[in-house]
Amino acid sequence: MYAQNKNGKIRIYQSAPSEFSGSQKEYVSGFDQLSSKDQKAEGLFPLVLPEGYDSRIHNLGKISFDSVNSRFKYSMSDKTWAKTLAELKADKIANLKHSAKSEFKEKYDWYFIRTLRDPSKAVPEDIKTAANDLAALVDQKEKDINNLKSKSKVILFDITL
Repeated sequence: MYAQNKNGKIRIYQSAPSEFSGSQKEYVSGFDQLSSKDQKAEGLFPLVLPEGYDSRIHNLGKISFDSVNSRFKYSMSDKTWAKTLAELKADKIANLKHSAKSEFKEKYDWYFIRTLRDPSKAVPEDIKTAANDLAALVDQKEKDINNLKSKSKVILFDITL
């Protein structure tokens, strides 16, 4: 992303524009083909996100010019959530269990249902092991979630199975 400060108003661009009203010239096309140095001379500078920014737990704030690094940058602040820590944990655990249920149903359910319908067809050992491993992983992740001490840690916790 890029930004330009034009008469005190900061304009944001997703990429260097072809057309640009620079500080020295007006470009009807080809501005995006100029070198970074020439673009900066015309007032277009990179716009960077703050180090450590994660949209799941941070809000972007005001844009300011970083003269040391010749770029614009956002400020950031921590998000706040209306839900309590316990509610966020409960939601995360519910999502974890929903994912586990879907995975179990997709990969293993058929074997166990088949055994109920026809007891002579046993569930293969590798399937039993994989299903038990999935259950153990879900149990461990649930314990890990319950041990988290901050809302942002709950939001960032990876429930991928």
